[in-house]
Amino acid sequence: MRGGNGEARLITQWNHHCIRCHLTGGNPGLDKATGMLLSKVGELGIACESCHGPAQANVDYYKNPLRRYQGLHDAQPSK
Repeated sequence: MRGGNGEARLITQWNHHCIRCHLTGGNPGLDKATGMLLSKVGELGIACESCHGPAQANVDYYKNPLRRYQGLHDAQPSK
């Protein structure tokens, strides 16, 4: 596999290894017809979901203002 625009350098290392941590939702791919890389990403750069996974369950849980308040209360150090 080679990069676009006729580049001769191999870039499989990025596409198969680095993409998994340095992007969120990285999905390495290959266009079988052209032999060109066809990778897709959800978000460029290292973001929360790169390591922690999708946050939708957390977002849904904290939509309730009482849960958000309780979470703040529980995080306060006891006196």
